[in-house]
Amino acid sequence: MINKEKLELASEYFNKAYQLHMSGNIRDAIEAYKTSIGFYPTPKAHTFFRLGL
Repeated sequence: MINKEKLELASEYFNKAYQLHMSGNIRDAIEAYKTSIGFYPTPKAHTFFRLGL
């Protein structure tokens, strides 16, 4: 069963990471993607994380 709180936190960190990534702040974006993946790993988060590397 999916933990709703973890899913929400993962989504919040993913959105933060995406904004950082699009603004060119790659280092902070990578950290936010990692945090998102730690809460709830998704293919989308892994893909964007790898694009930032």
